[in-house]
Amino acid sequence: MDSSDDEDVSASAAEVGDKYMQETTLHGLKYITETRRHSLERLFWFVIIVIAWTCGAYMIYMVMNKWKTSPVLVSFDSVQTGIYNIPFPSMTVCNMNKVRKSRVEHIDDELVIDPGMRKICSTNTSNLCYYLLFSRR
Repeated sequence: MDSSDDEDVSASAAEVGDKYMQETTLHGLKYITETRRHSLERLFWFVIIVIAWTCGAYMIYMVMNKWKTSPVLVSFDSVQTGIYNIPFPSMTVCNMNKVRKSRVEHIDDELVIDPGMRKICSTNTSNLCYYLLFSRR
């Protein structure tokens, strides 16, 4: 292999790398290789990407280290336990409804009184209009 082959391989590797950097969906990489950008902006993006990758690698290292030092142990009890002896987890149901029943009933009464609104809602396929006008009749 002579030096011209090495130059061709390195030139094509540089072209492939440049094309990858321009077309990748990894945010920020294309800004490093765009020649129309100011060199300080390209340096900024390079530093940001290096910091992000370093933080990501550090977090991966910390998770792996935690996994190695405190593994999850699973054991099975040899004594059978009835289902009635296992505590059921408590559950809370929160009503996230932002509609007041009294206000809806008040609107319902107004709609019944106003025949123009009844006409609008009868031509509209809105479920709310249908509910307000015809649900409790």
